[in-house]
Amino acid sequence: MKLYDTNFKLQLAFVCQRDNQSSEAQQLDANHSLQCISTPVMEDVNSSTDVAIEVEVTTGVELPQPPSPAVERRLPEHRPHVKWPGSSDKKLWETVNTDLTVTLLKLRGTLEKKMEKMADIIYEYGAMRFGVQEAKVRKGVPTPPVSRRQQEIKRLIQERRQLRKQWKKASEEEKEGIEALQDDVKTRLASLRRAENLRKRRRKKEQTRTRFYKNPYKFLGSLFTKEKSGTLKTTKKDMEEHLRATNLDSKRHEQLVIPSDIPPIEPPQHHIETTPPTWKEVENTVRRARTASAPGPNGVPYKVYKNAPDVLRFLWRLMRTAWQKKMIPKAWRRAGGVLIPKEKDAVNISQFRPISLLNVEGKIFFSVIAPMHLVLCPMSSCGLPSDTITTLVKAYFQDLQFCFTTPEFTTSWQRLNVGIMAGCTISPLVFTMAMEVIIRASKWVVGGQRGDSGFRLPPLRAYMDDITTLTTTVPCTRRLLRKLEENISWARMKIKPSKSRSISIVKGVLSDLKFFIGDDSIPTLSEMPVKSLGRWYDSSLKDKDQVQQLHKDISSGLQSIDHTQLPGKLKAWCLHFGLLPRVLWPLAVYEVPISTVENMERKVTCYLKKWLGVPQCLTTISLYGDGVLKLPLTSLTEEFKCAKTRVQMTLHESRDPVVSNNAPNLATGRKWKPEVAVQEATAALRHADIVGHVQQGRGGFGLTPSRPTWNKATAPERRKMVVQEVRHQEEAARQAKAVSLSKQGQWTRWDSVERRKISWKDLWAMEVRRLSFSIRATYDVLPTPVNLHQWYGEDPNCALCSMPANLRHIFTGCKTSLTQGRYTWRHNQVLKSLASAIEDKRTATNSIPPPAAPYPPRTTFVREGARPPKIVSTPSERDQLRLARDWQMLVDVGRQLVFPPEIAVTTLRPDMVLWSHTLKKVFIIELTVPWEDSIDEAYERKHLRYADLAAEARGSGWKTEVRPVEVGCRGFVATSTTKLLRDLGVKGQSLRLAIRAVSEAAEGSSQWLWMKRADPSWGPK
Repeated sequence: MKLYDTNFKLQLAFVCQRDNQSSEAQQLDANHSLQCISTPVMEDVNSSTDVAIEVEVTTGVELPQPPSPAVERRLPEHRPHVKWPGSSDKKLWETVNTDLTVTLLKLRGTLEKKMEKMADIIYEYGAMRFGVQEAKVRKGVPTPPVSRRQQEIKRLIQERRQLRKQWKKASEEEKEGIEALQDDVKTRLASLRRAENLRKRRRKKEQTRTRFYKNPYKFLGSLFTKEKSGTLKTTKKDMEEHLRATNLDSKRHEQLVIPSDIPPIEPPQHHIETTPPTWKEVENTVRRARTASAPGPNGVPYKVYKNAPDVLRFLWRLMRTAWQKKMIPKAWRRAGGVLIPKEKDAVNISQFRPISLLNVEGKIFFSVIAPMHLVLCPMSSCGLPSDTITTLVKAYFQDLQFCFTTPEFTTSWQRLNVGIMAGCTISPLVFTMAMEVIIRASKWVVGGQRGDSGFRLPPLRAYMDDITTLTTTVPCTRRLLRKLEENISWARMKIKPSKSRSISIVKGVLSDLKFFIGDDSIPTLSEMPVKSLGRWYDSSLKDKDQVQQLHKDISSGLQSIDHTQLPGKLKAWCLHFGLLPRVLWPLAVYEVPISTVENMERKVTCYLKKWLGVPQCLTTISLYGDGVLKLPLTSLTEEFKCAKTRVQMTLHESRDPVVSNNAPNLATGRKWKPEVAVQEATAALRHADIVGHVQQGRGGFGLTPSRPTWNKATAPERRKMVVQEVRHQEEAARQAKAVSLSKQGQWTRWDSVERRKISWKDLWAMEVRRLSFSIRATYDVLPTPVNLHQWYGEDPNCALCSMPANLRHIFTGCKTSLTQGRYTWRHNQVLKSLASAIEDKRTATNSIPPPAAPYPPRTTFVREGARPPKIVSTPSERDQLRLARDWQMLVDVGRQLVFPPEIAVTTLRPDMVLWSHTLKKVFIIELTVPWEDSIDEAYERKHLRYADLAAEARGSGWKTEVRPVEVGCRGFVATSTTKLLRDLGVKGQSLRLAIRAVSEAAEGSSQWLWMKRADPSWGPK
């Protein structure tokens, strides 16, 4: 528990950590007030953090002590994990679901026996059908064999030593020959060592990539966290003695007398309906659970209940039975566990952290009733109408037992009286209620500080076992500490003064005033800084040192990523998912100026450009902007502004008036302030409500998604809307800057192309050189002769035609490249990809049965005064191929295309012709691979070229459509191409794959042209 003081005259702050001793606190029973609180003894209550308390009438009569539940005698059996099939194998899981359901429905007996047999049946079925995972045998690191090169290096080193000794004893005439031999040995040795170092580097690179692809997030953990390893060296007997000494409470049966000075609690004004768990609640709980969570002692994981709904429904029925009988099966009160090292080379048991693994059936049940238990929150004015939940909770804590498994042994079952069990859903809630009793019994002795808004701050604030005190005078502080110590000692907990801190400020100056817990003094912040809720505090009361440390952490993290032997695209992934999430929390809680964050972003951007293989002159809009080529990268400055905006909204929109009326101003420098950003975003959202829904783009009315209005949005929705509006403002600023860039902002004029969005999945699949080429070509920063002339003063002329060679000239304007057929080859590559997609659709359409003839419309008689029946018309589909089954297609690839003479006689050769004799309809498709700025011009030029041919075909009775399509030379597909594919019925995933194939064909062909830009001899790839 951490307690802090910050005030004008005198303030105190100290941290008190709970000891691993027993603690029992109170629990408010349904419809009971504080005047009738007592703490009866319960069986196996978690006394430190797993606290179960009851509220009853206190009398002077001693209650009889209930018998202690017996410790489980049957030794726990470690069950290896079953190799359950993947969740994607739906058919196999349907079989598993059917087999298990048939077997489970035959179970007979009590609830206790059914739960135990159910887990055994599921585990044995899975083990027999799918097998179990074999235990990993730790093998020593094998000694790598010595290669011939290494043997040769060793022999040369020995030979060099011998020559050195001979040189010392040789005469002047012999030294010349020995020196020649030494030079020869030195040269050979240097060559072999260079080759050996390259082999080791290659081997290290392969190992690094293998570790990364095996588990990327584990690889990230090894980069940014300290190594934690070790093997527990203890016997089973010592381990069990340690567990008994740590987790048993010898005073748990002693009756606690509730202090008389605890202030009364008002009875609840409203009653919350408590019903048995519904099927929807259980289903949602299982769906939210993590599939990879380790199972409990019975070996049944969440994956079974996620993929076998009938088995889950059987479990739900047993849960309802447990609810009605107010009993908790024994299987839900047993937990296995493992020990995780807390530091490197851990050996002693104190250097390990226990992790308990409960059976998932009990976790599902208590995850459902946990929200019902939240009504006991001190801010709530509601209560429980019955004692069902409290009875279930007391039954759960009555007999909690656990065991731990190590590679050598598994301990016997141990009873848990003290501490909190990891993975338990109810224990944190009960512990919070127990701490609330202590806080309410302590804070009434002093008053809180009055803020500038007139609201008085509470003298005690707590987060789990961290408590903060805030007073204005020394006597108030001492009185509060004395009362708090009494109540914590009454609950059989202990304050550790050595882990607590205090700070006193008198007239703005730090004071060395000491405070005591018993006879032990509390260290001041001047003596020892402290970290509370992820934030460091020291005597300077400033964040300057923490901001500098954050800057160092970012630099060291970037260097750690850079030193890995991963390709640049994977280094960018490590930055996005590893380093940035680790710095966002410090950026949110510390007072960091926006200029400092911009400096950090410049360093991050420098490394990103290096990893992606792009020049440093490239604008950051290309990396973080939502432009024509969107990368899956995040701007550090934008995330900082969003984080501060969330904090600002959370504080000022809090439902607690103490928080909202005393919210501090967030210091972020003079360039940008979160309160101003929130006001601007709120004003923009209110204005959007007045304007209403605005149609954007070329789509029809209602095609653009609507967003929630500000007036009807909830508090979380408003916070999300404000953060999104801040992002929109940042993107608008980037767009405004891009328009002003003459070279790297050319893409802002591409109105007729589809935007490309590269996901992390696409990025992983792309070659690093291909990604670098795509980015540099889009923003015209490739090392063309014109750019090299501008950067370094080199010759700006083309190596093929001696004309000024900018990127447009190399891709679309070189006459030599046109004569050699380079552009024709690229055009044919794109045409093949487009024709393949259309051919697949044509073949699929011709293979299906012909459509049935539509019935003629019937005329219905409408009586006088009546209304005609409403005729629902189905919207017409865009698939123009669906009306016929005799579609034919010709493509001008490989051989010269001859236009079908039955349609028209012409010497023109369009790229594709698609026609149907049944419908007498023909599509004339002409492909162009132009410079992106000239897409609209190419469309009109090709449309005009085939206008006469279309008129002639229409004169012959054919319905003719001239469809010019364009694909930019840098891989950006024009909207005309997308519209053609949709009109022909290519949609969904097929449409996305077709557009990607066409784009990759154009971009890959242009990359080959770029590589051959200075080669006078042309050869297609």
